Amino acid sequence: RFLMGSEIDINGAGKFDYPDEIIRKLDIAIASMHSSFLNSKDENTARAVSAVKNKYIDIIAHPTGVVFGNRAPYLIDIDRLIVAAARYNNALEINSYYLRMDLNEQNARKASKMGVKLSINTDSHRPNNMDMIRLGVDIARRAGLEKKDILNTLSLEELEEWKKQRISCIKD
Repeated sequence: RFLMGSEIDINGAGKFDYPDEIIRKLDIAIASMHSSFLNSKDENTARAVSAVKNKYIDIIAHPTGVVFGNRAPYLIDIDRLIVAAARYNNALEINSYYLRMDLNEQNARKASKMGVKLSINTDSHRPNNMDMIRLGVDIARRAGLEKKDILNTLSLEELEEWKKQRISCIKD
């Protein structure tokens, strides 16, 4: 079975580029920030936390925004984001793209210890980028994560159950 998903932008005001009516139809919804990197730490953290609180968003992608050699991480309270992800049963991404490597193993370990599921993704824009998944697996291994900690190692039934539990913990 193929799952339908999308990466959804969290704009500078904390709004999504898709309405909830579309996002709720997705099997997996990933939210990430691609602009307004000069916002304050509080503004960026509020943007990410508001996405975590949205019952239709499943995963927060590249949570610190780092792009090695191009962009420093944006200001964000990663600990506050991890706490929110734990509270709302939202997953955080380990981005395997070699210029991102975001979350690092320290933050991945911290998230896992709080019960947050991690998703290992490649941020692939080309088929030959898929090989980078091993870099994310290496981060997960260094963080001491196990199969049960990684969202994309779950069976379809386990993934559907996780999503059902996740949605039920968020009040409208």
